[in-house]
Amino acid sequence: GDPRMRQIVEEMIALWPQARITLLAADPMGADHYAPALLKQGIEVVWPSDVEAWLRTRLFHYSIVVVSRPDNFRRFDEALRRTQPQALRVYDVEAFFFRRLDRMKPIVDSQPDREALRELLRRDRTSEVTAAAEADAAWYVTAEEAAVLSAVAPSTAGFPLAYFAAARSHPPGFATRSDLLFFAGFLAGAGSANEDAVLYVVDEIMPRLWKHDPALKLHVVGADPTPAVRSLDGELVNVVGHVADPRPWLDRTLVHVAPMRFGSGLKLRFVETIAAGQPLVTSSVGAEGLGLAELTAALVADDADAQASRVWDLISDRSRWENIQRGLLAVAAERFSRERFRSDLVEAMSRLGVAPPTGLDAL
Repeated sequence: GDPRMRQIVEEMIALWPQARITLLAADPMGADHYAPALLKQGIEVVWPSDVEAWLRTRLFHYSIVVVSRPDNFRRFDEALRRTQPQALRVYDVEAFFFRRLDRMKPIVDSQPDREALRELLRRDRTSEVTAAAEADAAWYVTAEEAAVLSAVAPSTAGFPLAYFAAARSHPPGFATRSDLLFFAGFLAGAGSANEDAVLYVVDEIMPRLWKHDPALKLHVVGADPTPAVRSLDGELVNVVGHVADPRPWLDRTLVHVAPMRFGSGLKLRFVETIAAGQPLVTSSVGAEGLGLAELTAALVADDADAQASRVWDLISDRSRWENIQRGLLAVAAERFSRERFRSDLVEAMSRLGVAPPTGLDAL
């Protein structure tokens, strides 16, 4: 059900339709939603209660194994090595989680929490460095991750593999929009980067904007809002929760306000935001991997005064907003197209001995 892994397996089966692909899910959460669609495409989905026992039924079966995230590496690595010793190994660096934990240090107050954070950081760093170093290849999303990968696992071949989202050709313009958006999921729960970010928006950024426009409204869209997020709901903050499709909200609001204070890696929802033609105001952490170039000065800041100023500059100046929209659509088309993702995936798979699909030049 993870959006990144969904994109990877769906593009694999589209490019190599004769391949046999199994998605080994960490748990059955959400499987009733995503598994039927994958099965229809020919992708097997399993979530066995006893992973090793199930893998023994496929002894020596797989030629390539891709593992993503440090918790999955810790959970599955030994069973995979015992049952699929012949398989080439890929570690998918969706993000280096230990960098996310390291960035939490400035906002953790109590000594017990700081000690717990240090232990989590040590655990994830060990897992991620080991996973990358022992892999036959690693896939990364951003240049920042490529640099870390080169430092911690210099002998492992690294290949870029980001995300894709189709850039809209004619998204709604300034005149049909109003209000602000915070778009993120909250499955990670209390204390997560997304919860922290939306609380920060409401506590620090919105009061500064309400001085300019007391009626300005923020819509919070995303599944599994925590109790702290739910408590924000009121006259000027609309906690929507889960939506089947975020595009109507990306089309009706003026700016996506998402100043991440900690985290790491490229955020798929930010790629979806810019591909939808909606300006995004975020932090340097949130902008990682987006490649905003000359748009950075207008969209990225790391303190509340500057972030609020960036938002107000956009919603109060139609010409500026329209220029930013055009610039972001160009970034999405250049950096996050499906064609680029497929080309990168084919190159990464070639390292593992997988021949390019027939007719690739026509894709």
